[in-house]
Amino acid sequence: MLSLKPTAVTPDLLRRVPVFAHLPEAKLEWMIAQGKAVKIPSGGLLRAEGDLA
Repeated sequence: MLSLKPTAVTPDLLRRVPVFAHLPEAKLEWMIAQGKAVKIPSGGLLRAEGDLA
């Protein structure tokens, strides 16, 4: 089973993703505040076809 240590999400980490690279600091901070960590078991699904978004 793969086990990863949680990584703190920071604006600098998000800037490594091209779609987020040019967002202002305030937007990145807002996005971080809206997120939450989830644990998905091996073989589990985050979303499946037909799930509500």
